[in-house]
Amino acid sequence: MKANGTCDDNGALVGAFMLWCCAIEYFGGLYTGNPNNNSAIKRFKGFITKYMSKYDYQKVYDLRWSLLHYYSPHHFVLYHQGDLNNNKYKHLSSSKRGIMLHLGWSVKDLEDGVNKYRRELKKSDELKMKAWEYYKKQYPIMPLKIKEIYQNNKGLD
Repeated sequence: MKANGTCDDNGALVGAFMLWCCAIEYFGGLYTGNPNNNSAIKRFKGFITKYMSKYDYQKVYDLRWSLLHYYSPHHFVLYHQGDLNNNKYKHLSSSKRGIMLHLGWSVKDLEDGVNKYRRELKKSDELKMKAWEYYKKQYPIMPLKIKEIYQNNKGLD
């Protein structure tokens, strides 16, 4: 870290946390089935409360907002240095500058939450319906075959 508290590779770190927030919101959409544009906070609240309960959903939502609009980690100090074992007790602890948020632990906690969700999804028809309804309206990021999408467009051949 630099003396001012920022990371040498701040762009990659901020980008990684932005994607972390996007993933939480997407899984929150699958969980709640709520695709409305003004319902992001509900997606965060639903997923985090149920599957990542050691996080404060409002603060994570605020982090998403501040990273997206201000490139600033509201409430948090973002870092990635060190392995999981060395950061087990520092992650989510309070400091003078905010809550310490370690990238590795954040990703692990999200993966654990998604795995819990998947186990419940397999057993619940209600969750399956919500996930399907959301998925039909909000496709996830995935590789695209542009030629297939625009196969009727003569300019691509």
